[in-house]
Parts: sequence; C-alpha cells; structure tokens
Amino acid sequence: MINILLREEDRLDKQLPGLRNAVNYFEPFLIFRSVTAFHGTGTEFARLGFGKGGSTPEKDVMQALPVTDDATRTKVLDSLLEALRRARTAERTREFKEMMERTMGDPAEWAPSELQKLRSEITGAEMLFVRQRAEFSDQMERVAALVDEINRVIARYERRRVQIRKEVERYFGD
Repeated sequence: MINILLREEDRLDKQLPGLRNAVNYFEPFLIFRSVTAFHGTGTEFARLGFGKGGSTPEKDVMQALPVTDDATRTKVLDSLLEALRRARTAERTREFKEMMERTMGDPAEWAPSELQKLRSEITGAEMLFVRQRAEFSDQMERVAALVDEINRVIARYERRRVQIRKEVERYFGD
C-alpha cells in the first residue's frame, strides 16, 4: 500500500509543475476576452508566444510547456489555435467592411441601385463581423473555462498530496 501512495505522490509531483505552467501560459491571453475591434490581434497573440513568425503554434506551445503532460498541452494548443483562427477571421471581415466603406466615398457619386447594393454589402459585412466577434468571445470564454478546469485539477492534486503525505508520515511514524 505504501508503495502505491509513494508512486502516486511522485506522479503528482511530476504533473503539478506542468499544470501550473499551462495556467501561467494561458493567463496573459485572457485579456482578449474584452477585444471588440480586432486590430492586430494575431500580432498580440504572437507577442505573447503563440503563432510567432518563423515558428508554428505547436512548437510555441511545446517550447512554453515542456514539462506539461501531452493531454493538457493539446488542450492549450487546440483552444488557442481556435481563438487565433476566429480572431483572424473577424479581423479580415472588419478590414473588408472598412475597405468597402472607403470605396463608397461620396454617396452622391453613385447610381442609386449601386449605392444600395454597396450599402447592403457593408451591412452584411458588419453583421458577419458582429457574429464573428461573438464567436471569438465565446472561444475566449472556453479558454477561461479551461484555465478554471486546470486550476481545479491543481487544487485537487494538492489536496491529494497532503493526504498522501499524512498517510506516509503515519506509516513511517513521523
């Protein structure tokens, strides 16, 4: 029985640093929960260590989380990849809408039917952007939920370590 407890304690001691690293890596990204305009979001992700030029997201996560277990590292990678994908999509839609607005220039110079068509396209792009912004926000909430989940695992492991330590000390009479 004591060998099982000692092995479990070793396993927890090996996993806890990686889980803490995952939380620490994620936390700076949580500022994006309040993003609404999407100006350079991809650049900001890269500045925080995800999606850097000359690298891959997989390498970025592996480099940032070398002692984190594979399952947690995969969750980090997948959730940030999805967030970055959604941010880039929203940014492209915003840029497209703004380009159409610049194209419009002086509405008096347009034929009424063409102006109506352009305004309809601008409205469609705006509605698409609003939806994409909400999808990004939802993804960032999933990232925050994953951080909370990892923190709960850390707390559970730390409680278990204390219990194991008490059992081991009781066994050895310390």
